[in-house]
Amino acid sequence: MLFIDARELGEMESRVHRILTGEDDPIPGPETDIGRIAGTYHAWRNADGDYADVPGFCKSADFAEIERKRFVLTPGRYVGVAEVERSGEPVGEAIERLIGEVREQIAEGAELDRRVEDALGRIGRAV
Repeated sequence: MLFIDARELGEMESRVHRILTGEDDPIPGPETDIGRIAGTYHAWRNADGDYADVPGFCKSADFAEIERKRFVLTPGRYVGVAEVERSGEPVGEAIERLIGEVREQIAEGAELDRRVEDALGRIGRAV
């Protein structure tokens, strides 16, 4: 069974509706989202050696693997997550930078809380 997780493809048109590229094309090319999905399916179906599992996108699972997962057919359980690209920044430096960013955001949040409290106080006095 082929599992494809296309959650990262396309763009959200609304909170619940995702638009995939190539939807309006009579024959979507491989560079479109629809073309990528179709090409993956055809490579898997043809079994000509062109198909390969792609972490975070597609996975071919046999019955035994599906049985081990208690017949849950959620694609994410099979395809896993895509490999994360490393920035090359040393881990210690990245942690220090992120801690600094979080501290700045906490300070900004505290200032916004103070401004909201001031505004509420002015509204309360005006009533």
